Amino acid sequence: MSISIYLVASGADTQSAAMALAERLRDELPGVKLMTNHGGGNFKKQFARADKWGARVAVVLGESEVANGTAVVKDLRSGEQTAVAQDSVAAHLRTLLG
Repeated sequence: MSISIYLVASGADTQSAAMALAERLRDELPGVKLMTNHGGGNFKKQFARADKWGARVAVVLGESEVANGTAVVKDLRSGEQTAVAQDSVAAHLRTLLG
């Protein structure tokens, strides 16, 4: 099974923000397969899981992103990453995923 988006979250107080963002993305991008990390682990382990699931894009939320109201969107094929306001993530993903 392949997914389009893997949501990576690490740090104190990031899980509730990650779940809220995941819910918003599922509402705004119906039909796009999104997986959230529930198993804990550092960023490296979570990116390994994203790769295992064949994710095209990772959306990263750490403590600083939650505090700033941003998320990092990383294209897992090119390695390019961009910081995006959380309320603009869906539009950015729509463009990135085509």
